[in-house]
Amino acid sequence: MKNLILITSFLIFSFHTFAQEQQSKFIRISDFYLQGGTFGERGRFKTLEETQRALPESDLLRQDYDGYQRTPEFYYLNTGTLSLLVGFQFAKSNGEGYRSNPRLRLGLIYLSGTALHSSYRRQDRYHVDNLTSENTGQVYPVDSVSQRTLQTRLLSEQIHLEGSLIFSTNPEKRFTLFSGLGITGGASFQSNAEVRHTQQSYTTHPPENDRMHISPFYEGEEYQQEDIRTGTLFGASAYVPLGVNFRFGTTDDFWKLLNLYYEARPSLQFTSIPNLSMQTTAVIHHNIGLRVSW
Repeated sequence: MKNLILITSFLIFSFHTFAQEQQSKFIRISDFYLQGGTFGERGRFKTLEETQRALPESDLLRQDYDGYQRTPEFYYLNTGTLSLLVGFQFAKSNGEGYRSNPRLRLGLIYLSGTALHSSYRRQDRYHVDNLTSENTGQVYPVDSVSQRTLQTRLLSEQIHLEGSLIFSTNPEKRFTLFSGLGITGGASFQSNAEVRHTQQSYTTHPPENDRMHISPFYEGEEYQQEDIRTGTLFGASAYVPLGVNFRFGTTDDFWKLLNLYYEARPSLQFTSIPNLSMQTTAVIHHNIGLRVSW
């Protein structure tokens, strides 16, 4: 614990010294941000044809999928983020000190997760026999069922440039609220797709307690999977940061530098995927961050 405090103190002192050296008459470095978070979205390929168009290299997607229907359930896709940002203050018009509002944040954000997903299914059922319960006389149909599922996931890791203007309440207080406007933009440095086809075979049979539902008896499962490298994805977003900041101290010279904050980002995201039209989604990012402010 002692070593951790010493390392933290050294890093804060280094950033503080660097900021003092870099400040100018018009602007100065005032903050350092390290934040991580996540967001979820209902990202789906609209049709099977769109999936095939996005992944022309896939052998599995070139097969015949007549009779397959898109599954009704949606998939909530999670993307993790990590940001490194630097904050700047602008000089006051009279040249005496720097303004607390607005602050400019610039930096990088790393994103990793699933961009799009699709799932299609076909079920073929054939009646085999009827069984009659000795206890109740209930007649149960026995069916042989073949269920085939085609699933596709498009995954990516991206680096974006990020910039925002932040307005806050009194920064000298222990708790402050902040908001503003921000944008990001960048591209993927790694992206790939997973295509999986699964076939399950089972036979329905009556349950032992004669309830009215039918329990399946699985006979086997087989699947095929492809991993495909895809082209570069380009992304951008516009967002409104909404957050609360907690300052560890208000009098001690060390603890007043440290801040813990939560930031929500209602965002409109734009993603360009090769062979597809622009994808637009509305999401909310949730972030927790450490801010060093001097």
